[in-house]
Amino acid sequence: MGITRYRKGFTREHRLLVIQMWEDQLTKEVKRSMGWAAPFTIFDASDGIATLYFREGYGEEWEKQIAENVRKDRRHVTDSMKRYSDALGPLEAVFARGEALGSAEELSEYYNAVVRAWVGLDMAFIVPDMKDPAISEADRKIALEMRKKSENFSRHVDFIVGKTIRKLYPQLGEYADYLSMEEITAGAIPQTSELEARKRHYIYFNYSIFTGIELPDFLAKNNLASEEGEARPADVISGKAAVAGTASGRVRIIMKREQLRSVEQGEVLVAPMTTPDYVSAMAMASAIVTDEGGITCHAAINSRELNKPCVVGTRIATKVLKDGYLVRVDAVKGTITILDRG
Repeated sequence: MGITRYRKGFTREHRLLVIQMWEDQLTKEVKRSMGWAAPFTIFDASDGIATLYFREGYGEEWEKQIAENVRKDRRHVTDSMKRYSDALGPLEAVFARGEALGSAEELSEYYNAVVRAWVGLDMAFIVPDMKDPAISEADRKIALEMRKKSENFSRHVDFIVGKTIRKLYPQLGEYADYLSMEEITAGAIPQTSELEARKRHYIYFNYSIFTGIELPDFLAKNNLASEEGEARPADVISGKAAVAGTASGRVRIIMKREQLRSVEQGEVLVAPMTTPDYVSAMAMASAIVTDEGGITCHAAINSRELNKPCVVGTRIATKVLKDGYLVRVDAVKGTITILDRG
């Protein structure tokens, strides 16, 4: 059997329960609503930060399936966004209250509601950037509108999960963040040592949690490979120029929302991606650089509004750059040049 190849996709700050929601909607709900089952994702997580690896060709398969559905039904995108909006409504009420759910049963219902809605979120992020002629400008417009409406979706989902599991399991403290839905439903709470191990590092794949094994060994053991490539030392990093301009400054790496308060005036903000929570910090930065995204992503749109040079889609900026590096961002060429590693 040949090796299955994966590529780095996103990096997100999420609890295990939310990672399970993400995988369930990709492999189960997408099949029900779209007629296509996405391949399993590899979630490589440490201290609440998960990097997602998607099977090679995953994005192209998604776009192909959407385009095929549109050719069969011109209203496919419109109707999908309507279903997403309808599914989002009750969840937005939960988000607005901002309160913990009352029981494990309520949490299970919330879990399922999020899984049903998340498929629409996927489409809202994919459709605006599709080049297939089957996708109309009207399709892109309605999907982009729903994308803007959903920028904080996963953060809100995670917030409610966090408040609820901390309320249900106060004795676990931060280790409650590493409980699975199956463990909560069955009332089978793992030993603290297992939760400690998950906090340090775990891999979630094919509905299973793996601890005590690093990603390279896990890949080799399961006949998988990552096409991410090594984040080798480099003087120049390349990405997509999203907002033209140039700026120089010291790097500030942001991997968690709690780090945003550390951004100082004139620094270059470097992150996997940005959300509305980042706007105040972006306003202080001299330039914005992200691992992910295209010209319609949050970082690009808000950098335009703030008139900040912005380079997106570098894939490796958060790994190659370090806090304090002096860099020059050329958001005309789409490059970040390291001037000083001191």
